[in-house]
Amino acid sequence: MSSQTNQSSPSSMDAIPSTNRITDFSLHPAAKALERFKQNPRVSRVRLIVPHDACPTCRQLEGEYDKDDVPELPLLSCSHPLGCRSFYEPMLTEIYP
Repeated sequence: MSSQTNQSSPSSMDAIPSTNRITDFSLHPAAKALERFKQNPRVSRVRLIVPHDACPTCRQLEGEYDKDDVPELPLLSCSHPLGCRSFYEPMLTEIYP
């Protein structure tokens, strides 16, 4: 009978090497969303939303911003093992036309 060694599968954090993180703002999905928000006259401000387990850097930047003062995502100084997972939310002046 042959013996087999059981290797444990890598954890979810091992599966996402930091070198594969998006570090170019223009490639991040939020970049296009932010551009649409800036062009939309019904969007008065933009809220930066961070996950509940966000790193201190992301936590510090959580909040509402004028459309021209919003920090770019991903936050390159984010220290979370999975990288920056923050996103934008539009603050609307009116909901329906």
